[in-house]
Amino acid sequence: MGTKRANGEGSIFKTKAGQWKVVISIGTPGGLRKRLNRNANSRADAVAILTKLRGDGLQAPAIRSTSTVAQFLNSWLSEHVKAHKAPATEALYRSMAERIIVPRLGTIGLQKLTAAHVQSFADAMVNDKVKPRTRQVAFAVLRAAIRHALRIGSIDRDPTLGIAKPQHDAKDVFPFNHGECKLLLFAAAGTRWHALIMLAVTTGMRQGELFGLEWGSVDLKAGILRVAQAAAEVGGKVTIRKPKTKSSVRVVELPDAAVVALKDHRKILDAEGNAGGKLVFPAPEGGLMPRTTFRHRYWLPICRRAKLLPRGFHHTRHTYATLALGAGVPPHVVSKVLGHTKPSTTMDIYAHVLQAHQSAATAALQGLFG
Repeated sequence: MGTKRANGEGSIFKTKAGQWKVVISIGTPGGLRKRLNRNANSRADAVAILTKLRGDGLQAPAIRSTSTVAQFLNSWLSEHVKAHKAPATEALYRSMAERIIVPRLGTIGLQKLTAAHVQSFADAMVNDKVKPRTRQVAFAVLRAAIRHALRIGSIDRDPTLGIAKPQHDAKDVFPFNHGECKLLLFAAAGTRWHALIMLAVTTGMRQGELFGLEWGSVDLKAGILRVAQAAAEVGGKVTIRKPKTKSSVRVVELPDAAVVALKDHRKILDAEGNAGGKLVFPAPEGGLMPRTTFRHRYWLPICRRAKLLPRGFHHTRHTYATLALGAGVPPHVVSKVLGHTKPSTTMDIYAHVLQAHQSAATAALQGLFG
């Protein structure tokens, strides 16, 4: 029988089946303890295994950070976030750090940061009238940095734990209805943006995905296209990036109207001298289309010609979702077409449409059984 020892010493014992077993509890960089179990063929092997595990467990703990919050954030952004996040995400995180977090917490030592500091930070953002969505993003960035510090052993506790994240009301979904879609397409008829709008309202593709779409990903004969990249604008520079999630890479079926629009679009590009380019929707002067240029030079004038209340181009994505759900397309199918990671995301955003379906179903059942 094995002898009970203190954490870190471990124990050896023989099971009823005649096998030797090694058990030891060792510390982790996060300050917690992890129980390890190993099997051995003989007592001698078990002793050797235990000796090695003791050595691993008794290694010097990770060096705790002596940085201030500002210094650690800069290091985290420059080394970890830059390597693992898209440029637009890195720019957003850096903006939150420099504008919101550092002015309020930057001089505090990372090791000395407490839950009280974090709560004061959250309260200060409210008092300073920082917009609700900005408060939520800034808090998320701080929490992500702290949890990275915990993982690498720079700190031994999470001061954001137990602090409620700031809340904000999601922006209203403001889709175009079927009649408004017709007005938009009529206002854009004959221009290089007619096919763009047609694809947006019939596939729900994101603006960046449309501007990053290449002809090599479009099969007009089969009536499908593959979403595999997107155009991203950071600091006024537009580049191609990979999608954020695996679910964003997807194959989308095209309705006949979209296929016809794309064929007509090729003729327009040919007349402009842009037919040989890779991009389906290049800027008129060639290359990637900047989002802000498109909005002010082309999108808003189209809305005005259609005599519609101007709204962001992203609402064409909402248009596809609400029209598809309204037509009875199952939520999980709509979610896949949109490239959402989970169907629950689709259901959360478009709950009002699903509620309308539920009400209609209830009415139908009352008609049958009432």
